[in-house]
Amino acid sequence: MKKLFLFLVFISFGKAFAQSEAPSNLAAVAVSSKQVNLSWKDNSTRELGFEIERSTTSETAGFTKLGEVAANVVSYTDANPPANTYSYYRVRAKLTATTFSGYSNVVYAFPPVAPNISKIEVKGTNWIAITFKVQGGKENGNVVIQRRQGQGGAWSTIGSFDSNLTFYDDQTVPLDNTEYCYRVSWTGAPNEYSNIACATTLASAPNPPTNLSAVAVSSSQINLSWTDASNNESGFEVFRSTDNANFSKIADVGANVTTYVNAGLNASTRYYYYVGSQRGGTPSRTKSNTADATTQSALPNAPARLTANATSSSQINLSWADLSDNETGFEIERSTDNRNYSKIADVGAGTTTYTNTGLVSNTQYCYRVRAKNGAGNSGYT
Repeated sequence: MKKLFLFLVFISFGKAFAQSEAPSNLAAVAVSSKQVNLSWKDNSTRELGFEIERSTTSETAGFTKLGEVAANVVSYTDANPPANTYSYYRVRAKLTATTFSGYSNVVYAFPPVAPNISKIEVKGTNWIAITFKVQGGKENGNVVIQRRQGQGGAWSTIGSFDSNLTFYDDQTVPLDNTEYCYRVSWTGAPNEYSNIACATTLASAPNPPTNLSAVAVSSSQINLSWTDASNNESGFEVFRSTDNANFSKIADVGANVTTYVNAGLNASTRYYYYVGSQRGGTPSRTKSNTADATTQSALPNAPARLTANATSSSQINLSWADLSDNETGFEIERSTDNRNYSKIADVGAGTTTYTNTGLVSNTQYCYRVRAKNGAGNSGYT
């Protein structure tokens, strides 16, 4: 009976001793969505190592071995904690190959979920808005918004805001027509950044050109010129109309260009023009003055089928076909050697005959006729 009592006392003492060697002061810190750091106090002098267990069920059930560390090591990093859920941890000392201390206290951690920028909007020349989502509530600290210029700029913090914030209007963007990028984090997890979202601010409108003029240089071409009154345009837009009411764009030209040649036009037609400047897709708020010009008349077609009929010793009658509808008249020329011609008469538009009198008898005369108008002369018959 005495031996049995001593055996029971030894067992009870052994259990109590093993429990006294259990690690204590276990703590868990979620430093990112991919890392939870554990630390504890080593209360044993004879452990072979420590076993770390994790549960995603509760603090009393569902634990499985996560890893182990050597004797005297008092920290462990969980490099793959489950996302969007609580993880529970406990630690025990390994005393022999088959015996262990009691468990430490149970702790939990909720790894922060990286914020997500879902929308970025350009609202002006110095105004960009972002919409984002954060999870985890106030235990993860305040929302921190950062901005950089372009793809290679340095990040700077705009501010730290309440964790319930999901939308931010940045109306202090320094430059127009410039790309800026944004990212979001928490003060509680300063290295857990959102995706990066970038947008380019609107370009400030350039001044419109002035002193537009239009000059018709032929029946199919009008030359434009203007004064560049802006120092920040990326180009100019040229507009044209035939009724001074309905304009359409006909050309884009580069920055600092102050002329444009409009060719391929219809003859005897009045055209109206105005020019606007633009920068980065943003047009000037006003346009240039309107200038107009009328293309010159087209050259008339040459007459054809010229005939000469001597009706007496001093008279020859001429006739030809009028193949033009825009001549102002015809010129008749004569030669006695078919090489050296001189004009002998002008007749009106639509005329197709001419009587040449006062000639010398028994003499050969050669003739040619051409049409004319304000644009010039046609070819000869």
